[in-house]
Parts: sequence; structure tokens; C-alpha cells
Amino acid sequence: MELSHPKVGSRLLGKVLGVSTFTVLLCFASLIKIPLFFTPVPVTLQNFVVLLAASFLGARLGLISVGSYLAMGIFGVPLFANAGSGILYLFGPTAGYLFGFLFATWLVATLLRSVDRKNFFVCYAVMMIGLLSIYFTGGMWLAIGYGWDISRILYLGVLPFIAGDIMKAFVATLICQKIK
Repeated sequence: MELSHPKVGSRLLGKVLGVSTFTVLLCFASLIKIPLFFTPVPVTLQNFVVLLAASFLGARLGLISVGSYLAMGIFGVPLFANAGSGILYLFGPTAGYLFGFLFATWLVATLLRSVDRKNFFVCYAVMMIGLLSIYFTGGMWLAIGYGWDISRILYLGVLPFIAGDIMKAFVATLICQKIK
């Protein structure tokens, strides 16, 4: 097919719009944050958007969307926690969670391709696995880069976020099932 063929052009436009939409949503989700006085990791809506991007865009386009968000932050747009940006930010305490967004996007999209998406509980379990992967990469970064032990990681890097993330995964699953 030629690139000028209407179907090829409209599919390409749809992909570009999808990636752009989720990149912008992730940027806005990063700006909506609730700082917690006892941890350097704030509450945001980013996990929610990452789950949606994975379920709607798939692995390849989802990674492009999340990667675009990360690239914008690296190149100076203040999108990271506490209005941070730049390459040095990727050595801060929330860097593991940011890299976890990439892994979770790939993981959720890949798992959703191989399960019955009509089954709410299966889709919800996939979303929760995605969240656990973000916690894991964030926790590993805190352990390796900051020397945190497992109890500190759990109390400051995981437990304060579980209730909100359970709700985010629930809503992401509902949206995924209603629209797709």
C-alpha cells in the first residue's frame, strides 16, 4: 500500500493522536500531586495513566508515549515530582518509579494481549501486576541507590500508595472494559 492511501494515513494519524494524547495526559497527571511529608515520593495520577496507556495503545505505542514523557522531563520540562527535570533527576529517589512506568507499560500491554479482556477480574489482576512492577522497580532503586532496607521501602515507598493505587487500577479496568 502507498503511504498516501487513506487507510494508511488514517491509521498513522490515529496512532500519532493516541500516543500524543496519553503523553499529554501523563504530563498533566504528573502535575496533580499530593506531597507526603514523610516520604520523597508524592501521590500522583501517573500510575493510572500508565495503566490506561498500556491498555489502549499496546506495548510499542505505550512505550513511545511514556518514553516521550520521560524525554520531555529529561530535556528540561518540569514534569517530575516536585517540579523536577533534567538528566540528574534520574538519580533522585523517584527515578525507579519513573523507569517502572516503562516496564509496567510493556508488562500490562503484553499480558492484556494474552488474557480474556472481557473478564473484569483478570484485567484487574493484570493492572495490579503492573502496579506491583512499578513498586518493585521503585523499591529496587531505593535499595540500591539509597541503601534503604526492605522495611523502609515498604513503609515509605509502597504502603502509603496502595489504597489509592487499588482504586486507580479499578477505575482503569472499568474504563478499559467500557471503551475497548
